Amino acid sequence: MNEDDLMNMAGHLVKLCSLYILMLTIIIEFITRPLEETLIDMSIRIGSLKDSFNATVKNEEIFRSLYDDAPLGYHSLDENGHYIIVNDTFANMLGMSKSEMVGKHFSDFMTDESSVNMSGKFKAFKERGSVDVIFEMRHRKGHTIPVRFVGKIAYKSDGEFKQTHCILMDISNEVEYQKGIIQSKERLEDIINLTAEGIYTLDKEGNCLSINQKALELLEYDSEEAIIGKNMHKLIHHSKPNGEVIELNDCAASEAQLNGRSIVKSKENFWKNNGLSFEVSYNSSPIISNGELLGSLVSFRDNTINTNIVNSLVNMSYHDTLTGVFNRRYYEEEIKNIDVEKNYPLSIIVSDINGLKLVNDAFGHYAGDKLLISATEVFTHHARNNDFIARLGGDEFAIIMPNTNHKEVENRVKDMIESCKNYNVKAVKLSVSFGFKTKVDSSVAFDEVYKSAEDSMYRMKLLDVPSMRSNTIDTIIRTLYETDQYSEEHSRSVSKICEAIAIKHHLPFQQINEIKMAGVLHDIGKIVISKKIINKNGELTKKEYDEIKSHSEIGFRILNSSTELRQLSTTVLSHHEHWDGKGYPQNLKGEQIPLLSRIISVADAFDAMTSDRTYREKISPSNAILEINRCSGTQFDPKVVKTFTENFDAILELSKTKIYEQ
Repeated sequence: MNEDDLMNMAGHLVKLCSLYILMLTIIIEFITRPLEETLIDMSIRIGSLKDSFNATVKNEEIFRSLYDDAPLGYHSLDENGHYIIVNDTFANMLGMSKSEMVGKHFSDFMTDESSVNMSGKFKAFKERGSVDVIFEMRHRKGHTIPVRFVGKIAYKSDGEFKQTHCILMDISNEVEYQKGIIQSKERLEDIINLTAEGIYTLDKEGNCLSINQKALELLEYDSEEAIIGKNMHKLIHHSKPNGEVIELNDCAASEAQLNGRSIVKSKENFWKNNGLSFEVSYNSSPIISNGELLGSLVSFRDNTINTNIVNSLVNMSYHDTLTGVFNRRYYEEEIKNIDVEKNYPLSIIVSDINGLKLVNDAFGHYAGDKLLISATEVFTHHARNNDFIARLGGDEFAIIMPNTNHKEVENRVKDMIESCKNYNVKAVKLSVSFGFKTKVDSSVAFDEVYKSAEDSMYRMKLLDVPSMRSNTIDTIIRTLYETDQYSEEHSRSVSKICEAIAIKHHLPFQQINEIKMAGVLHDIGKIVISKKIINKNGELTKKEYDEIKSHSEIGFRILNSSTELRQLSTTVLSHHEHWDGKGYPQNLKGEQIPLLSRIISVADAFDAMTSDRTYREKISPSNAILEINRCSGTQFDPKVVKTFTENFDAILELSKTKIYEQ
């Protein structure tokens, strides 16, 4: 290749390189650089859009939080009245969640009456475009809530209905406030009408503006129309009882509206509608507003009524409110006036109602009160006009008989003892112990005479009380058996099973006898439980069950009042205690529970399970044993359960209880 060829080739290469550089420059300047700038600009724009989106999401969260936590309820309804949107405030107002409400009709959450009313108003609401009404909604828990409903209609661009926007406010407090105002006004009117004082108001001329019911009664007018507008001085205070005319300027009752000052009078006379005057005490006070005298208010009392009230209060303070005879206070004040020479021989009877506490515990205080009233009837029936009867304490009475010798008082006591036999309360015979003593002169202090009579009464009580308590407990048991159709059979069955378990448990003879009796008496406390609860079909309420549970404590009190049965009271008290401490009434645990109570617990449960009841059918003895074994160590003493289950056939044979036949 020659030199010219080399030069030509070099020239071509230079041209190609120049062209390449030119093309590269064009690409960089017109394609790459704009594209890079575009990409950078797009990146910036994407970042901006992302920031804008995040801000929008955040703003939406803030808005939704404000919307849901707003102090007022909000909802939106579709054209048919179904919830589209509900905020938390409104849902919480009804104790609901939003999901429970959205899609439901607004009437689903209203009272029946409001639902009917609102259905008609919703149509008018859509036609008018706005509404402001009050109606009642139902809370989830059942109570009603007064709600104020303020709404607007939102329309589409073509003017068609889109949805409602409604604000709702719980106005319970406002309603209660308005009720309170009304009730306060009514209460004030009631107080004014029921007060013991007559009240009337006067204008500046002395004419009656208003008058209460008591004033009408005291003045013996049938209605306020006969008095309103009349001049009260001319109507009721025109003259004195002797006929002397009272001029208006001398009328103290009118002075308040004449001179603007209060007047108090303790003794004055008013005239009734029937033309008779009566003595009154009164206050007359001016009515002043903004410094201007408008009239006066007069309040008055009938002095004769006040005197009667004072006498009544004095009488009440000296008498026993239940029986009507004198009380200890009057007895202590009056005895010094009775213990005088002219009344000798002066005899005193001290008496005491037997078994009052037992009757109270078994049948309630109403029965105990009847017992006291019955005794009082006996005392008053055999008393003379000048005899003095007083109730000195809960069950203790004293009868003071002036000019009565020892033989006469002895005969009187015999008559009263016979009369007591004619009185029964809840099938319990009235039993009263008496002691008496006669004072013949002033050489012996009255307190000593009283003490002798009281000692005599206590000696008689030692003889009376045991038989009385025994009879009363027999009566309680009979009454219980009559009340509860299952009690008699159940009690006797439990007694027999307890005896058999005690024998197999190798208890001493005395304890075997005790548990036989305790088994019969273990449910004696049910005497005070409502017959309706005892014989109820179905499950007991908590309140009813708590009342049933009280029978062990009541049984304890009844038995504890009897000397002969006192040793059984603790056994009866504890027969519903559980070995694990989850029983009642004292939550005793393990061997803290008396052994006899633990035996009764097993026998009681077994008999209950294998006997028919109104609320369930009995189960077989074998299933009952399985249940008792299952509860061994929790409800029952494991050792007693072991004795019972290992000797089951022998125990059934010993008890010979027919209800366990297959």
